[in-house]
Amino acid sequence: MKVLLINPPKISAITERVSYVHEPHHGLAYIASYIKRHGIDVSILDAQAEQLSVRELTARIAAEGPDVVGITAPTFLIKSAHETARISKALSRDTLTVIGGYHATALPEQTLREFPSFDLLVHGEGEAPFLELLSAVADRRDLGEVKGIAYRDSGHIRVNPQAVPIMDLDTLPFPSWELFKLDMYHPHYSFKKGFLELPISTSRGCVSKCTTCARVTGTRVRQRSVPSVIGEMQEMVDRFNAKRFVFMDETFTINIRRTHELCDAMVQSGLSKRIEWLCQTRVDRVDPDLLKKMRRAGCFLIAYGIESGNQDILDRMKKGTRLDDAVNAVRWAKQAGMTVDTFFILGLPYETRDTIGHTIRFAVRLDPDYANFFITVPYPGTEVYSMAGKGEGGLRFLTDDWETYGWQMGGSAELGQVPRKQLEALQLKAYLRFYLRPRKLKSMLNIVNIRVVPEYFYNLLRKRLSAGEARMDGSTA
Repeated sequence: MKVLLINPPKISAITERVSYVHEPHHGLAYIASYIKRHGIDVSILDAQAEQLSVRELTARIAAEGPDVVGITAPTFLIKSAHETARISKALSRDTLTVIGGYHATALPEQTLREFPSFDLLVHGEGEAPFLELLSAVADRRDLGEVKGIAYRDSGHIRVNPQAVPIMDLDTLPFPSWELFKLDMYHPHYSFKKGFLELPISTSRGCVSKCTTCARVTGTRVRQRSVPSVIGEMQEMVDRFNAKRFVFMDETFTINIRRTHELCDAMVQSGLSKRIEWLCQTRVDRVDPDLLKKMRRAGCFLIAYGIESGNQDILDRMKKGTRLDDAVNAVRWAKQAGMTVDTFFILGLPYETRDTIGHTIRFAVRLDPDYANFFITVPYPGTEVYSMAGKGEGGLRFLTDDWETYGWQMGGSAELGQVPRKQLEALQLKAYLRFYLRPRKLKSMLNIVNIRVVPEYFYNLLRKRLSAGEARMDGSTA
């Protein structure tokens, strides 16, 4: 059996070729290593990183000649994933297409019903269910016995119970980075060539209850041992010449004692002198001593999900943090010598123009090195998705087009009291207020590739014109 895993291309005109892919797909790398360890012939095609057109994608799939095509996709790329599956089926009717990833996990039954070119679906943590699915297909066993999948059966869609997550993460083989074209990726906060940055994870799961998050890796945090993490880092440096690591943990410092142990091990092993790394965490899970140790261990940048500059909005989204936590966390990280990135969300349920203004002013006052201002996206599986369906907190859907479910250039929802155009204007205002200051212009140039700016605005204009034409067609029909 030959398996081809695909990260689908950004087929939508509004997203095509505008942004670089920063790192190879972590989930596909783990799936590949897991099934390869069990004797499966597997390869990976990252159509996003290679910026493949539909024609190029078709040729690549044909050249691989897979028996099974496994595709991953977040919500805004689920239609591109379906096009990838359709191409695979058109090339060979015998090819099995399997969809996994965030969207499939959040809406397993609806995904199979909506997208007929997906034969099978894996939901939840993917390694074990996908391997078991391949085994069941090869042996012609009853799919009803395979946990963590969904499938079609005599005109009905069956969604099996989710598989038990892997509790001992040390049993997982290291990700198969050798299956990627590693020179295709661009590091965060830099446009250096020949500078390899790889993702790495020390844990899975999140105990937070934020209304904007689906917690697809579970609510119980499972952590790898420190020796396992250090072993992976050393292998990636020695084998692939990795220069930087991106820790993908949802809350890197969730266990402060263990974070100290991991940083100590980086220093003792000599890794801290060979690499640098970045991570993300909560503002209430750091302290000055920990941040100083992280810096000594090679952490050059820390990112905080702050979300709002209004305490009432933070409380309503169940963030569980205080504004003072954010002030302290940013200040302590700067004092430790780190670069600080921050993330804010505009248009959360119950927001007004005033509360959004609080967030913009708070971001400017915090003065981190970077700030990102996203507009609320009611992703399937989240509490805000349910809220938008009810109109709760003023949040409401604008469309059922999954391609609009993107943080920056989407358009999936708005607030009754702050219409979409006003949200987008406030988002632009936030970026201008934050970055159009002399000491921030250099920071902006570190994360914005000037070469793609004209194309970005061209696509934005095309989106606006298309929307206008659609409204005109609707009014004259």
